[in-house]
Amino acid sequence: MDFPQTPPFRIIIAGAGLVGLTAAHILHQAGIDFVILEKHVDPVPKVGSVMTIWPQTPRMFQQLGLDTFLDPLMESLRTSIVISGDNSRQLDVSEFPSTIEKHGVQVICKDGHVEDGSILIGADGVRSRIRLCMEALRQHKAPHDLDEKYQRPYHSTYRVLVSQVEPLPDAPLRVKCDGVSYGAATQFLHGNQVSCFAIYEKLTKPAPRHHHYTEDDKHEMLKRWAHLMVMPDYSVRDLKLTGGNIGLYDCEEGLISSWYHGRIVLVGDAVRKLDPHTGMGYNEGVIDLIVLIN
Repeated sequence: MDFPQTPPFRIIIAGAGLVGLTAAHILHQAGIDFVILEKHVDPVPKVGSVMTIWPQTPRMFQQLGLDTFLDPLMESLRTSIVISGDNSRQLDVSEFPSTIEKHGVQVICKDGHVEDGSILIGADGVRSRIRLCMEALRQHKAPHDLDEKYQRPYHSTYRVLVSQVEPLPDAPLRVKCDGVSYGAATQFLHGNQVSCFAIYEKLTKPAPRHHHYTEDDKHEMLKRWAHLMVMPDYSVRDLKLTGGNIGLYDCEEGLISSWYHGRIVLVGDAVRKLDPHTGMGYNEGVIDLIVLIN
């Protein structure tokens, strides 16, 4: 009597963002079969800011053999400064320490393409389709019939404007400076190779819907907070923006109570969105992957 053979273990990753691509590198090194599905033509658009890497993540890069390629692209910060956004008085200075089947899943794409695998990793970001479908399967409902708290689980209290800028003359290099003020705050990363800044502005009330901002919105926000200090002796109006792209978007926050269901598991921004800590989204997503794939 012939028994059906169990198909080889295969992972489907939804989302080719930074966390999804990192999952691919980890799985490749582990010898685990996988495929990535991505709906955007360009999964990594260039929008103003830079990627911040926290200390634990380069250890993973080294284990994957990526450090040779990534180390020349990275620049370490040595000093953290908090100043008053109104008069640049220093408040703190510190140094940085150095579809479920019984035996698998099947994903049917919008264009009809079908992928079969053993588990599905939802690394598809804040507005995760996988998160929505997973909850729909749990509740035995269609995704559009889910309550609002599942449709939009994250709320925004702040919006952030980000852009790369030219280095400031005579300002110390390899420094992160946070400027705090009522209703708004600045953040400035000053490096040899690249520098960027951000303005965080509190919304009038928490918003569950993601707002799309115009170029006029960006310029008005820059003008509104031009007086805020980003470094001692330098304000927002002293900055020269570069790169051609200024990003302005809402900062969603929230935590999903259910990280997995059946053979579906969520990682990164699909399961939790943290308040604006530079680089936290990607670095926490990497830890999700390490725990999961181990």
